Amino acid sequence: MLTLMDTPPFLENMERLAKQLAQALAAALSGKGKAQMLTKESELLAVAPNSLIHIRNGIFRCQHGEKTVRLYSTGDFLLSPAPGEDGGLRITSEFGSEISLLGNDEFLVALSADRKLLADWIAYQNLETRIGHLLCSLYIADEVKHTPEIRQYDPGEVIIREEDPSQEVYEMLQGSATVTVRGFSLSTIGSGEVFGELSFFTGLKRTATVTAEEPCLVQIIDQKQFVRVMKYRPVLVEGMIRTLCHRLVDLNVKFSGSR
Repeated sequence: MLTLMDTPPFLENMERLAKQLAQALAAALSGKGKAQMLTKESELLAVAPNSLIHIRNGIFRCQHGEKTVRLYSTGDFLLSPAPGEDGGLRITSEFGSEISLLGNDEFLVALSADRKLLADWIAYQNLETRIGHLLCSLYIADEVKHTPEIRQYDPGEVIIREEDPSQEVYEMLQGSATVTVRGFSLSTIGSGEVFGELSFFTGLKRTATVTAEEPCLVQIIDQKQFVRVMKYRPVLVEGMIRTLCHRLVDLNVKFSGSR
């Protein structure tokens, strides 16, 4: 889930179910609506008021004032309010993106004509409402000040290059990437995994090259942000340390075996 705090497993399961329902909705609405390309920092609610918005490609930051509430990503649906009814929310993208728009009236006609579509939409909205309430309860417990930096990589684009200096650690939000050392393929990094932590913690140069295998969204955590991540996402930090320990043990075993 694209949030700023560690979330309980049941909330992550709800997010996965919502994504599955969104796929069913997208299939049922295929051919309806109008595709539109958005430039960087387009304000989603201003671009498409009174519409069903399907994020076909991209990531959007939902903010109230200067506080980030949630991140929406590829596949998500939003039902935008009329002008002036957004409650102070702004939903913007840091990258170019692609959306599909379907007017409210046309969407209502589609719902009334397809009982399965209506049932899936009600289930999706119920899940999204519950997710929103649960996220609010997490954020109310503490004032979250961490603002993530997110980068987008196209297939074939290098995320980390071997021998480069290291000042950041990375979390794969969406997509996958290959890990190579001196041109030899080692492994694949998938959604939810953290990488680059060995060089980040030790201060050594990058030991491997990481290349996007498909469109990737990656959260960047530098030294300054890491202090905030330790507070708001301790489970993520625990995973980083565990992974780092495993890799150091593996290196030690390989080094001992080569003597």
